[in-house]
Amino acid sequence: MKQWEIYDFPYPSAEQPHPFVILSPTVLAESKDYQQVNALMCVSLRGKDQPKLRDVRLNGSDGLDGPTLVRCHFIFTLSKTAFGRRRGMVSHMRQRAISKTLGLCFGLAGI
Repeated sequence: MKQWEIYDFPYPSAEQPHPFVILSPTVLAESKDYQQVNALMCVSLRGKDQPKLRDVRLNGSDGLDGPTLVRCHFIFTLSKTAFGRRRGMVSHMRQRAISKTLGLCFGLAGI
């Protein structure tokens, strides 16, 4: 498991898993000493939905089935053992967009 990879996670339930972007640094995500990682939930972009300031749009080039939004306003702490299949990796361009959006959401200077 590495930072910026996308994995399925059984949230809100095993029947309705969502993709999550791994936010924790790779050194922590790969370490057996840490049982949890920080991650951002992804949701499908449907119909007339429009991204909000908290969202970054992903798509098939990131390993997802269709237009998807990463919700950057809420960071989940999740058990590594509960993650399902690896979906893909966030592209460098969208990594920068997520980093910028996190900075805006949390008022982090210099991002």
